[in-house]
Amino acid sequence: MPRPKQAAPASAPAATPASAAPQSASTHPTPKFCSNCGSPLSPGAKFCSNCGNRIG
Repeated sequence: MPRPKQAAPASAPAATPASAAPQSASTHPTPKFCSNCGSPLSPGAKFCSNCGNRIG
């Protein structure tokens, strides 16, 4: 006898768009100046181009 099809588990969330909550840009804005040496930072920089300090 064939088994009846089961519905998706209730704990599985429905598919949500990837753009629903971009948290990296809105919750942690990139600072404009390095906290170590004070040099201006490029937008989206992860490291200071002057001293190499990690940003964020």
